[in-house]
Amino acid sequence: MTRYVLAAEADQIQDFIFRSSRLVQVVGGSGLLSRFCRETAPKLVSDPQHDVVISDGGSFRLLFNDSATACDRGRTLAEMYRRATDGTLTVAEPVGYEAGGFKAANDEAEALLRTAKRDERRAEALAHMPYVALCASCGVSLATEHTARFEDERPNYLCESCRHKAEERSLVRTEPDREQFLNHFWQNLGVEGASGLPSRLDRELLPREADDLAVHDPRNYVAYLLADGNGMGVLFSNCKAEDQLRSLSRALSDALWTALARPTATLCERLWEPGKPVPVLPLILGGDDCFALLAAPYALDFARRVCLTFEVEMNKAVRQIGLLGPPEPRPTLAAAVVICKANYPYALAHRRGAVLQRRAKRLARAAQLKHGVNLSAVDFDVILGGAVGETNDDDWKMGRQNFVAGLRPYWVSDDGLPSEAAQYGLGLETVLEGRYKLRHLPAKRRSELRELYLDGLPDEGEEVHEKWTPQLRALLQRTGRRAADVHALEEALAVLGDSQADAPGRWHDVRRPGGRYRAHGLPDLLTAWDFGLDLDREREEYEEAE
Repeated sequence: MTRYVLAAEADQIQDFIFRSSRLVQVVGGSGLLSRFCRETAPKLVSDPQHDVVISDGGSFRLLFNDSATACDRGRTLAEMYRRATDGTLTVAEPVGYEAGGFKAANDEAEALLRTAKRDERRAEALAHMPYVALCASCGVSLATEHTARFEDERPNYLCESCRHKAEERSLVRTEPDREQFLNHFWQNLGVEGASGLPSRLDRELLPREADDLAVHDPRNYVAYLLADGNGMGVLFSNCKAEDQLRSLSRALSDALWTALARPTATLCERLWEPGKPVPVLPLILGGDDCFALLAAPYALDFARRVCLTFEVEMNKAVRQIGLLGPPEPRPTLAAAVVICKANYPYALAHRRGAVLQRRAKRLARAAQLKHGVNLSAVDFDVILGGAVGETNDDDWKMGRQNFVAGLRPYWVSDDGLPSEAAQYGLGLETVLEGRYKLRHLPAKRRSELRELYLDGLPDEGEEVHEKWTPQLRALLQRTGRRAADVHALEEALAVLGDSQADAPGRWHDVRRPGGRYRAHGLPDLLTAWDFGLDLDREREEYEEAE
């Protein structure tokens, strides 16, 4: 019997979710997309248990018994998506296959979908009228009513999409059992554990805006986490049957929810107080993409633990499915942490994070292709004050061995780095370790080190010996008035650089895509000083020392 696989995918999902003026609407947009995928696909097929292969993160793979029905249901799916979100969804032509031919048909359907998405003639959700009222929230779509989104706002013009997002977010208050997007996160927190969180999700337990989490930092900084899977395309392309693809899609979603929730429970033990919002809010989570807001102090270690948890959960799942073998890379994450003021636009934070994430992904891919190393990688940046974050992701040095301030991105590993990975950089735990070692170092010495490593960086090898190294020796001598401080600094220089190097600078010879250079991790630590706390340690261990 011939069956047909239909491939469809929502267009410009991030544009739909970020097309809002309030952070709560971003969460509502993610929840709306999640609920649309969960509830719509089963209504279009004959047997939801077997005919829905993928329905998550705006991506669909549905099975039908004839081509005409598949085409008709594809048009219905696109129209339902337009009505629910005011956006477009691309549907490819269905591909037929006989028993045992699902993999080839799915590959062809994927190729047809990519071709259809590149077609500039596809429909767009645009409306043109001579006299219109535009939505006061997104500023793009036509307003359909004059109302208030939330109780703390006055009425204004709203489009259907922004109204739906606000309604989706309000389900936490009115119908908490229906709000699956945030409830899924809550159920994975382990609320019966040491975190002390109540078992039932309540609106008051969730941050509404970034300001709710800025209270954890004296300068009102928050952090945004982006994460994306490495090697997932190979795993999905190796699925030979519908059941494998269906199981892999579900396992990926579950692993990412668990990876975000488990460190959140630990973070709650450090920062959360009854009556206050939890210090993490998922904004986007679908497929292998994650975007979340979190309190800043433990941001780097939080990202490290997300990566480690994802690796454990995902590798366990793919082994059970029977997909993980020698030819396939082990699933890992490429993550980015953007630390900024609470009033910094979340869309700009996401844009900067996407650049950092690409750098982490390039690093992971280079080490995997050349040496077979499968490790997660994390990049991070601190956007000071109201500055606009850099968006150039091609800032690795090329050619000769120049000196670079910083070793970002960093690897994530629980068992130490293999020698092949050490050529490309250090583990993120070295930043956390260096932060703890230098907890007694006075702010003045940190400022001098920052100036030396960031602003006084040498250009050539001879300058290191003639100019730069004597400045470092002099700084160490001034620090040496307290023996414990100089010992801690020398240890940190070794941990964050090349411990085998003889010169005081401990420069690490780094190989990266495009060239080699010498670098050191101390500038990264000094930049992210307030945000590099270890979740295994109480915050007071750092504050009392200072």
